[in-house]
Amino acid sequence: MGGFGICVKVEDLDGQVFALKAIKKDLLEQNFDDILNEINIQKQLNHQNIVTLYDVFDDDDFVYFKMELCSNQSLFDMKNILHRDLKLENIFISEDMDLKVGDFGLSIELESTDQRFNYSCGTVTYMAPEVLNTKIGHSFEADIWSLGVIMFMMIFGELPFGVGDRSEVINQILNIGYDFPENTGVSDEAVDLIYLILNPEYDARLTIPEIRHHPFFNSATPPGLYLHAKLF
Repeated sequence: MGGFGICVKVEDLDGQVFALKAIKKDLLEQNFDDILNEINIQKQLNHQNIVTLYDVFDDDDFVYFKMELCSNQSLFDMKNILHRDLKLENIFISEDMDLKVGDFGLSIELESTDQRFNYSCGTVTYMAPEVLNTKIGHSFEADIWSLGVIMFMMIFGELPFGVGDRSEVINQILNIGYDFPENTGVSDEAVDLIYLILNPEYDARLTIPEIRHHPFFNSATPPGLYLHAKLF
C-alpha cells in the first residue's frame, strides 16, 4: 500500500481484525512530509466510501497505521481534497460490499477551488494530460480523468493507455491515442460516458454532477446485479 509501506492483515488481543500499514523509519527522513500529509488527510475524512484510519503509533523501527480492513479486490465529495492516485489498486471492497477509496499518500488539500498544481504525480497510466503537461497544471479534473480510466478498465478489461514503455504511454495520453474495443456488446451510454470523461480539455471534462445525470446511470440495472455501493 502506497509507495514506501507494506500492509498486512492483523488480529489484536480483543479479536478485532484490521489492516496494519507499516513504514520503516529509515524512509521517513526523505518522505516525512508525505507521511504527515497522508495522516492529516485521512484524519479529516469520515465517509462510508473512504478507508477509516483508526490510529497511528510507532516503535523503534516502524510507524504503523491501524486501518479498516477491506478486501484487496481493490468519492469525490471529499471537501477540497485531491486524491491524485485513483486507480483500481486503491479501490477496495468491504465485507459488506461497500467500495472504499484508500491510499492518500499523494493526496493534497486545496487552499481554494481554483488552485492548480504544476508538477506530475500519480500512476502514469491513470494520469490526465494536464498532470503530464505541467505548464497547464492540474486540479479536481485530474481525479475525474482517472475515474474514466478505471471505468474503461472495468468494462473492457484493459487500460486505454497502457501499451509500451512509460514514454510511449505518456505520448498516447497527450495525443489521446486510444480506441474502444469493437463487438463487445457494451452499451452506447457506457462508451459515451467514458468518451466524455476522457476529454483532453480539462475545463470541458464532465463534472461529478454531470456524471450523475448521464444516461448511463439512468439505464436499467442488469438482472441479478444489485448496486450496493453509492459511488457518487
